[in-house]
Amino acid sequence: MYNYNEEKNQVDIKYEIQKYVSHWRLFVVCLLISLFCAFIYLKYTAATYQVSASIMIKDNKQAGVSKELAAFEDLGIIGGSANNPENEVEILKSRKILGRVLDSLNLGVSYFRQGGLRDVELYKNSNPIYLNWVEKNPLLREIDTSIVVSILGKNKFVIQDVEDDFKTEHRFGELVQTELGIFKLTLNAVFEPVVDKDLSEIFISFHGRNRLIDYYFKEVDVKAIDKLSPVLKFSLKTKIRQKGRDLVNEIVKQYNIDGINDANLVSQKTMNFIDQRLITIGKSLKLVQDNVKNYKVENKITGLSKEAELTLGIYSESTQELVKVQNELEMAKWMKKNLDKSSSDYEILPQNLGFSDIGISTSIENFNTLVLEENRLASDAGEMNPLLLQIKAQINSIRLNLEKSISNLIVSSEMKFKQLKAESAKLNKKVSALPYLERGYIDIAREQEIISGLYSYLLKKREETSISLAVTVPNAKIIDEAYSSSIPIGPKKKSVLLGSLFLGLLIPIGFIYIKNLLDTKVHSRKDIEELTNIPFLGDVPHSDSDSKVVINNDSRTGIAEAFRLIRTNLNFML
Repeated sequence: MYNYNEEKNQVDIKYEIQKYVSHWRLFVVCLLISLFCAFIYLKYTAATYQVSASIMIKDNKQAGVSKELAAFEDLGIIGGSANNPENEVEILKSRKILGRVLDSLNLGVSYFRQGGLRDVELYKNSNPIYLNWVEKNPLLREIDTSIVVSILGKNKFVIQDVEDDFKTEHRFGELVQTELGIFKLTLNAVFEPVVDKDLSEIFISFHGRNRLIDYYFKEVDVKAIDKLSPVLKFSLKTKIRQKGRDLVNEIVKQYNIDGINDANLVSQKTMNFIDQRLITIGKSLKLVQDNVKNYKVENKITGLSKEAELTLGIYSESTQELVKVQNELEMAKWMKKNLDKSSSDYEILPQNLGFSDIGISTSIENFNTLVLEENRLASDAGEMNPLLLQIKAQINSIRLNLEKSISNLIVSSEMKFKQLKAESAKLNKKVSALPYLERGYIDIAREQEIISGLYSYLLKKREETSISLAVTVPNAKIIDEAYSSSIPIGPKKKSVLLGSLFLGLLIPIGFIYIKNLLDTKVHSRKDIEELTNIPFLGDVPHSDSDSKVVINNDSRTGIAEAFRLIRTNLNFML
């Protein structure tokens, strides 16, 4: 049984293809325009290169010390702290580090020459001039502006605003004073004298520092190669390979400098504390030495009897322990006072002071490590940053424990000091048996030995701290320096060409499809058959004749035959 609906629903592939093939001229035009645009894009779009580097964050606690530094390990000044790679990634991409990199490389100033459809950036050896700031207008940190430098020869140049607001002539090397600040221009020796006409006019652009930091913050990508791996990989997309390599290498350099400065900050804090103590104890030592000298001169003492020398030797043995306890007591009191004073702030505490309680030394080291980490993260992270809040909580916890430990140490040291003083008093019986003059000399000499012992102890600690300043090593070990392949990663020619071909085909296909979709006219028998179930009797072609009557009885034209066919089909239907 014949089913009209099934026939109607069948798609005539040949007919559908014919609808598009009939517009082949449109396809050719669109493909040519698309390929032309792709060619222009590839020709005038600057190539983009990938710069990459890798470093390893050192975990000093796990790695131990190198053979070169092992000689100082027994001094207790080598070892450092454990570094968390996740935190170091944030520090490497921090605005503080990026700002130092931009300042070091002077990337706030860019140089361009005018090209065909775009300006070409110049860098280092391709750049004929350099601008060096003497004094910069603070407004340049927030705004972008440009000037034009026209090189007249080996010695002279003309500087003007882009909008021709000013135009002045100067010599290379002399100070130029403008609203932007005071600077001087120097000529690159490679271009001396300038012969290339394309380089006779240079555009110098000044970039706002904060905007530039924001730009590189998005462009520089730092991530660990694995979740728990200390190896970090840098990647940066740049249009100038050398500039990208310099920037990545400088980030690592500034990161290491920042880490060394943090490590030295602790040693410097310890050094300042020791220096203050040395000044105070040095004055006391000088005073007691003068007393010993004056006592000898006034009482004409040239030497001591054997009994007096023996007694002074016994005093010396007890004095060494007394000096140690007294020194630890004074340092503990100073540390307690410093913690109480800085209860609301996070300040570095002196390290390597030789506390007998190892737990106190360890707590001070951990406290300083967290304070340095908090200072480094606070410059970029918000106050409610979870990592920053966690570090602050750890600092407060360690501070409380440290205060308790130091308070306990002060109590125990005072008790021990009193005990040693009592034991020392028992020796006074032997001293009282000596002649009066020798007895007085022993008292002064013993005081001299106590103060001298304190002074020597501090000198030793100062020397150890000086060594720690000298042997500070960077946090990052460079595995691969910044490298960029000569093959650009963009624009990708194959992708652009394939995209242009696809677009050149898609546009006419879409145009034809939408045009047919919105077309409501009847063009052929098929249009009627698809939309209705009414039997089709016939169709009459269009006539180009000007006559009002297109057929007669003996007409044999196509139109006449079409009417006869309709008449026959109508008779058949009736």
